[in-house]
Amino acid sequence: MQEEPGVLEHNGSLRVKNGGHGGHGTPSKAKSTPSPGKKENEHTSIVVHSEASADLLRAEKPEERVVHEIVGCLKMRNSMLAMGACERVKKIARGYPVEVANSNIMDELVAILKDGPATALAGSVMQALSIMALNPEGRQRVCLAGAAAPLIKYGAGLKMCWGPKGLDN
Repeated sequence: MQEEPGVLEHNGSLRVKNGGHGGHGTPSKAKSTPSPGKKENEHTSIVVHSEASADLLRAEKPEERVVHEIVGCLKMRNSMLAMGACERVKKIARGYPVEVANSNIMDELVAILKDGPATALAGSVMQALSIMALNPEGRQRVCLAGAAAPLIKYGAGLKMCWGPKGLDN
């Protein structure tokens, strides 16, 4: 059987041809020649990023068009588009929390919390706000948004009193 990269053997193991390496994974001295543009003492480094930092690299700085699109999706509160927009906000907020906090997105997130604090969408909004609060500047903006009006409160029909017999509704 001929040695080709990625050929399965009869016993089920995968045999990969070592181009430029010796038999046991060590570099072969005879086959390794420096490229004409490289010096002998220069080495190529490989940087390995974690999955969280890879997400940061994929998130782009929000442009005005992107902000307008996200705000439009967040306004459709009964749609799954709003949930998807919240996921997108969370991804962008990891890399650019101040930009998100200073945009129209923040106003729409606060409006969602004021309208229905006990919804799944409000839970997703709270996650986005907590991601923004991981950064000191984002935390300041999130806290100021909460100071303007109470974001989470009891519903209008819920009245709780503590009386002599315990908790009365």
